[in-house]
Amino acid sequence: MRGGVDWMRKLSFRFRKIKETYNLYRNNVGALLGPPKKEQWNNIRNDLEIHTDVSWERGKKEEDPTNIAGCPNVGAGVKTVQKKKSNLGAT
Repeated sequence: MRGGVDWMRKLSFRFRKIKETYNLYRNNVGALLGPPKKEQWNNIRNDLEIHTDVSWERGKKEEDPTNIAGCPNVGAGVKTVQKKKSNLGAT
């Protein structure tokens, strides 16, 4: 029967065990996995870091208002407007 006192105690115990395990290994996943899996995990993490860094850089370039559709004239116009706005804010 779910919802009874025994069920709640069982859930509480499971939650505590999960929390203890998490707190024990949160900064050292390799110790939890063991040596062979640790190497695989490190490789996966490194690959993810490389791909997310590339995506981050690409996203930053696309958000740049001076890089509008690769058109240098539009970009120059945006830079001029930005400079004028910053000069207006300084007064």
